Amino acid sequence: MQKKLLAVSLLAFSSAALVGCGDKQPDCGSDTLSKTVTEKVGEELLSNMRNSDLKFADVADLVKQNHIELRNMREISADEKNQTKTCAFSVSVQPVDGGSARYEAKDMSATIAIDSEGKEVVSTHPSIGYAVIKKMERVEVNNPSDEQKAYLEARKKKEQEKKEKEEQFKKQVLAVPADQYKFISSEDLTWLYLARNSKLDDKAMLNMVSAKYYNESDEFAKKDIEKSEIPAMKAKLQEYKALKYIKFVSSQSQLKTTFDTVSGDPVLNVFVPGAMPEKYDFDKQLYPLTIGGCDKDGLTNYFVGNNQNVKVEWLADTAVTNCQLKPKDEAQAREWNDIFKAEQYAFRHENYAVISLALNDELTEDGLLGATLVRVEVNYNGDKPLKLTTQ
Repeated sequence: MQKKLLAVSLLAFSSAALVGCGDKQPDCGSDTLSKTVTEKVGEELLSNMRNSDLKFADVADLVKQNHIELRNMREISADEKNQTKTCAFSVSVQPVDGGSARYEAKDMSATIAIDSEGKEVVSTHPSIGYAVIKKMERVEVNNPSDEQKAYLEARKKKEQEKKEKEEQFKKQVLAVPADQYKFISSEDLTWLYLARNSKLDDKAMLNMVSAKYYNESDEFAKKDIEKSEIPAMKAKLQEYKALKYIKFVSSQSQLKTTFDTVSGDPVLNVFVPGAMPEKYDFDKQLYPLTIGGCDKDGLTNYFVGNNQNVKVEWLADTAVTNCQLKPKDEAQAREWNDIFKAEQYAFRHENYAVISLALNDELTEDGLLGATLVRVEVNYNGDKPLKLTTQ
């Protein structure tokens, strides 16, 4: 009889351990539920964050600054015997970089229970963070949080500083005489790229500029090459780091004309559509060039590269030229037009454009050489030679 009672007692104890402890019931308004859900939403936001201006110490800091919180918390169903409740709620988020907006994901749910130690345990969908973000809808504007106000003010200040820096750079660039721009070769472009690349080590750089090193398979021989060539390479990189004003040629054909490049190799010749004038604008009384990176309403950026996949990019927003060729009157416009039409397919005359760029000191976020488009010079070398430069 005692053994039977003991068995029943043990069974009762086991059941109690599974369902909970005492008569305590979970609360849909508990901090445990709120903390669990907001942390999962914060983790999802942190893993998907693309704004490099935002920095958070950890998930808890992200939750705090973005005001991630549960609202309208309520009970959907309850199982008092098993000390379990299903709760519904909305998740409110006021993103730091969200302007003055607040967002909500409504009708979310989770289960909260009491474990054998009397603690609240929350169960949610494994992807509740993702689900919340997908269901977000804007519910309020024009009531920014302190964090949003600070971010907006900082961004405004940063944009103003950027604008002032661009204006200063523009004045600096325009003060540099055209003859100080250096023609570059394909090899020069690679050196210019490496001189501004802080991520590549010496071996990776040497692999790009030394055919001897690139083609050597013996590790000891490569070590010897490193010892002899890396010091000279570093000195050369410093020279190219100082080279800021460059130009290259755009032509539809190979040119017999030679240009003095930095390296002494043939000039970089990359055909850039729109670098030569095509159509007269009667309203503005000028010839616009349609080269990419000239027209802010058209192709707002353009890049050219070499066979090592090194590229230099320029943007319409930073161009200091208006990419226009303006005749003094209609008579001159007609004269130019006759030359443009006659030379359009006269490849034997070696017509070409010279594109001048001012290089940035660092690579772009995409790993390209960043540059400012300064001027385009068009050269017609037919029966009636003509050289024009954009304003």
